[in-house]
Amino acid sequence: MRQVGTAVRTVNEAEALPAVLRDALTSPYARQRLSRLLAARTCPTPTEAARDLGIHQSALVTQINRLERDLGQALFERAERGRAMKLTPFGETVTAAASTVIIDR
Repeated sequence: MRQVGTAVRTVNEAEALPAVLRDALTSPYARQRLSRLLAARTCPTPTEAARDLGIHQSALVTQINRLERDLGQALFERAERGRAMKLTPFGETVTAAASTVIIDR
């Protein structure tokens, strides 16, 4: 496994994680992406979530897209005019699992 950034470094560490998160936590900066996902889950738009996090909206969207690609499913139903973004059922599962993991080490 990779040993860059905040990725899972050993097979034993990966096995101790919730199964739904294993594929997402093997890449660099994975814990940061999960932490930002947790912060964004209560915001109505990516712009507001990014502002709350102190990062650019495009950076947040890129990180969420990377998580979705790593996990193989959508995490959010995207915001549309007059409707806030919200977690998909899979996104709910992922955020519940992520909240049990220490995100920042």
